Amino acid sequence: MCKKIFIIFLALAAGVGTMFADKYVQLGALYYNLNDETKTAKVAKLDYDYLGSISIPKSVTYNTVPYSVTSIGNDAFLGCSGLTSVTIPNSVTSIGDGAFYECTGLTSVTIPNNVTSIGDGAFYECIGLTSIIIPENIQSTGKAPFGGCNNLQSVIWNAISCTTYDDGEYVYPPFQNCPNITSFTIGNKVKTLPRGLCYGLPITSIDIPGSVNSIGVSAFRECEDLTSVTIPNNCSQLTSVLISDVATWCNIKFNNYSATPLYYAL
Repeated sequence: MCKKIFIIFLALAAGVGTMFADKYVQLGALYYNLNDETKTAKVAKLDYDYLGSISIPKSVTYNTVPYSVTSIGNDAFLGCSGLTSVTIPNSVTSIGDGAFYECTGLTSVTIPNNVTSIGDGAFYECIGLTSIIIPENIQSTGKAPFGGCNNLQSVIWNAISCTTYDDGEYVYPPFQNCPNITSFTIGNKVKTLPRGLCYGLPITSIDIPGSVNSIGVSAFRECEDLTSVTIPNNCSQLTSVLISDVATWCNIKFNNYSATPLYYAL
């Protein structure tokens, strides 16, 4: 009897799991994983090279049931070199790992303010991008989400309180291997500058607004062209790490080496 009950239980559990398993469907030009429990949709991996511009809908309907599009899944547009621009709706809250990896023809993308996370290499080697705006509500980024974007020149960083990927040992800067970023603007609502934010960028100056009270490890490390830095008086939470002659880079004179705020920030 107990054995039969156990078998029935397993069958019911399997049925529940199947009931709420994501459906993989094509709706229009895109593929989606549909979740019947939450009535949400995730943009899934394409099996072809999308050409031209695309506007991702905020919702889709399948079998008369509406689903809110809340995420762009891992590798969704991986290698779509023909994709030139993408419009992401405000309903999207996450952009997965490699979502636009090597979309070399992508020249325009607007990340909506409701997005809270950007995954590993999400826009890696999107060499057509020349500028990007990071919205206020981004809370976390994975490994080098904009790594290898060789033609990226301008960044506006509005993320109020964001953490970058941290494995406790290595720094994976969000803009790793982006040798042409010369303009980096920090929004006036930003409270924390995360680990490795501007690591190795060829910026010559940075203006840190008064809203910032915390600068993370290696935030400006190896910024060898940096000659002008403005740091607000209320920036009291500075993470101590080793640096390499940052006072010389910035042409700043201090009474003693440890007096420079950048001693704790780089």
